[in-house]
Amino acid sequence: MQSARGGPRVIGGDGLRLQARLEVGGPGTVVLGRHVTVLRRTALYTLFPDSVIEIGDETLLSGTRISCARRVTIGPESIIGDGRLMDTDYHFTSRRRRKGMGPSPASPIEIGRNVWVGHGAAILKGVAIGENSVVGLGAVVTKDVGANRIVAGNPAVDVGAVPD
Repeated sequence: MQSARGGPRVIGGDGLRLQARLEVGGPGTVVLGRHVTVLRRTALYTLFPDSVIEIGDETLLSGTRISCARRVTIGPESIIGDGRLMDTDYHFTSRRRRKGMGPSPASPIEIGRNVWVGHGAAILKGVAIGENSVVGLGAVVTKDVGANRIVAGNPAVDVGAVPD
C-alpha cells in the first residue's frame, strides 16, 4: 500500500501485533511477515524508492531502529532488540564529504532465521548474520557472523557457540 503523498509502501502479513508504536517512513518498501510483534517503539525508515526492509514471519521487534538505503532482511523467528541496523554510513569519510559526492556507499544487511540481537547492538552495512546466532548487548557488528555463533563487544568478536 502506498500513501497518497507518495510515502512508504507497507506490505503487512496477517496477525501483526502492535503493543507499541511502529513508525514507518521514507519512499521505499517495508514488508512485514505474518505474526510480527512490535513490543516497544520501533522505527523503520527507507531512504530511496528502491530501498526494501523485509521482516520475516514471527519476528519480534523491541525498540528496533532500521535505516535502509538498499536492503535490510531479517529472517523469521528472530528477536531484534533495542538496537540499530544501518546499511549505509550516510556520509563519506572523505574531507570532501560535504561537496555533493552523491549517496554514500550502501551494502545490504542479511539476518538469518532465529537470530537474537541484544539491546544497544549496532549491525552495520554489508553484514550477514547466520541462523540461530546471538549478538550481545551493545555489540557493534562490522563483519559477517556465522550460523550458531555468539558475538559480543565493540568491535564484535566471536565468543563461542550457541548452546543447544
